[in-house]
Amino acid sequence: MNNQKNKEYWEIIAKFYHANVGEKGDIRHEIIINPVVFSFLGDLKGKVVLDGACGNGYLSRRMAKTAK
Repeated sequence: MNNQKNKEYWEIIAKFYHANVGEKGDIRHEIIINPVVFSFLGDLKGKVVLDGACGNGYLSRRMAKTAK
């Protein structure tokens, strides 16, 4: 694949991911991933957190709300 085709393919995948994960995460995120991640993180108030490989950023936004 050339770079343009790669970009077009990635855009399709990104739109699909965002449509399925949205602002809360999909069912796997809501039931499994989020509770485990937040139990490991503990209280985020006053902390600086880096969400690497954050997909559409939903988890970063959730952590930001928790950290206020």
